[in-house]
Amino acid sequence: MCLPHVSNPAPIQIPNPIPIPIQSQSQSNPNLEWSWCATTHTLVAIQSMMTAPIRLGGWLRRIAIDKPMAPPMAPLYIFARYRHWRRYQKKESEVSKNSVPIYRDGSVVATVTGLKNKSANVKTGDQLQLSVLVEKIDPVSAMKTGADRANCGDCKRSSKANGGDGSCYVTTCQMPLAVYRSTVGMPTVPDPTLPNKSIRLGAYGDPCFVPLEILRKVTDGRRYTGYTHGWRDCNEGYAQYCMASVDTPKERRMAKALGYRTFRVLPSADSPLEDGERMCPNTTHGVQCADCMLCAGQGSKAKVDIAIVGHGPIAPKKGGQVNGYHY
Repeated sequence: MCLPHVSNPAPIQIPNPIPIPIQSQSQSNPNLEWSWCATTHTLVAIQSMMTAPIRLGGWLRRIAIDKPMAPPMAPLYIFARYRHWRRYQKKESEVSKNSVPIYRDGSVVATVTGLKNKSANVKTGDQLQLSVLVEKIDPVSAMKTGADRANCGDCKRSSKANGGDGSCYVTTCQMPLAVYRSTVGMPTVPDPTLPNKSIRLGAYGDPCFVPLEILRKVTDGRRYTGYTHGWRDCNEGYAQYCMASVDTPKERRMAKALGYRTFRVLPSADSPLEDGERMCPNTTHGVQCADCMLCAGQGSKAKVDIAIVGHGPIAPKKGGQVNGYHY
């Protein structure tokens, strides 16, 4: 708590001690010295509070450590510590409001981010982001140990410890780690109040590890985009919300046979498009996902499949062309 500064305050006069020496008095009455010391400390505390904008928590903590704690000081100290605790709780609450866990099953936790702050992702634009993280293990540690199998499955771009090639475009020490830290220990909110903007399913982690009912709730009445590498094994109902992430024409045909629209990563800048595919509008025209919304699975009116040049660790060098388009 900071108190307003008072210019040129009149100092509080602390009365002179009684003329009898404190030591001799304390020998006859041990409580007298302690009582006078307590009163002095209290008056000094009041004077300091009136004359300077002091953070009471730290100041009184030093008093308690450096000088004996007298009973009259205890209420002030307790009050200061309570204010310090409330200030900390408010700060934590403000940080956490940007993210909220909406689902947990003991293995993964699904978190929606972007409730308060706009997304800084220049490709997607300002969308809510649904991330699927490993429960009780931070994303960096999960990648090192292979525990990311819980939220990434057998995705070929998952960690090498999980059997993947480690080429995922998501840098786990950035967004995923920040989301994990801001929501660890927070209670699950199955039906949160979300701002009126679109949502991206699978900012990190695979949406197929989140029950369909949760996806229905979080996308109800709003536009969405979604991607899954688990299209081979998950319920066909996920085709309504997610594009099947594929890497080859063969995988594309397999996914389409299962009812999915596809999002294919081109291995090189000169890879040809297949019939029914078009380049991602962000590549060709700089359109952000928040304005495009083609990648909404079967929930989109569009029937074309989308292709994009590999990004992240598998991205080709800038300055070339993709099927006639500069990138």
